[in-house]
Amino acid sequence: MRTKSFVFTADVNSVFDMMQIETLRSSIKSVNAMAKETDRINDYRYQCGYDTDCTVTPKYRVSLMPRGPRRAAAVADGRSKYAYDSCLPIRHAETIDVYIHERR
Repeated sequence: MRTKSFVFTADVNSVFDMMQIETLRSSIKSVNAMAKETDRINDYRYQCGYDTDCTVTPKYRVSLMPRGPRRAAAVADGRSKYAYDSCLPIRHAETIDVYIHERR
């Protein structure tokens, strides 16, 4: 079962999919910038006594998880066949799973 954070799977050979990742990353960057400004304004209002509640606006991050053959990639890089069992480098990925997580 996929998590709520999962957005889509991108093919590394598809220009459209790579553009979608870049668009998503720039969108999240803009959302985080607006959240930061909102937090700054809310903090000012709280410090000056205009507001009684100073809540923090959620911020997000985009995670890319490369998928593909791990053992062949590790051997091709001259490493142990188990070297990429936990994390495959993006340069060896066939597909990339894209996730959006809330930063804490």
